[in-house]
Amino acid sequence: METTQIPLDGRMIPLSIRRHRRARRISLRLSPARDGIVMTLPMRASVESGMRFFSDKAQWVLSNVDENAAIPLEDGMLIPLLGADYRIRRRDGRGVSHLAAGELIVFGAAQFTSRRVRDFLKKHLRGICLERAAAMAQQLGKKVSDVRIRHMGSRWGSCSAGGKLTFHWQLVFAPMEVALYLVAHEVAHLKEMNHSDRFWRTVAQLCPNAETPRRWLKKHGHTLHRFGR
Repeated sequence: METTQIPLDGRMIPLSIRRHRRARRISLRLSPARDGIVMTLPMRASVESGMRFFSDKAQWVLSNVDENAAIPLEDGMLIPLLGADYRIRRRDGRGVSHLAAGELIVFGAAQFTSRRVRDFLKKHLRGICLERAAAMAQQLGKKVSDVRIRHMGSRWGSCSAGGKLTFHWQLVFAPMEVALYLVAHEVAHLKEMNHSDRFWRTVAQLCPNAETPRRWLKKHGHTLHRFGR
């Protein structure tokens, strides 16, 4: 696979070019990291024809790359936190990270800002998931043994046979109703360790409007991976 950088609208767009023997036409898609484009060419297509196609699709390229551009957790950045926007503000000295009047305040040297913001967000998300999961589990006559927040790749949550729930830390950037749907989804596995009709009925019992956040996650979930990448 050939990789290069293509100037487009004053920016450099990472472009990977590959050939595929089964390809019947030129196609473009976002790269796995969602920060560039992968172009697939039929075996007989020229790179020049591929670049003309790329140029014709410039607006599509820019809109998709912009939608998935990485957002660092740095001083001054505006981030969504369970449905509300907060501006990251770094302060010198020592102190406890906290939310105040639309701001997420962290302390210390600039090089530690990203890590401290991430640590705060994980703790904040865990507190909410733990509280809601315990209440939902009680409705089912079950118990949650632990809640963990970590990076989970493409998965948003899991439930172990021992009652341990794990959630992807970037779920904190989703609307609250989406996070609560994921909690309901994993808590439902305490009763039904499958995705049967009975499982989905249990999810609906815990989260009556489950279909709406479920659709949101399918459509927009990939955008949450932009933050802190």
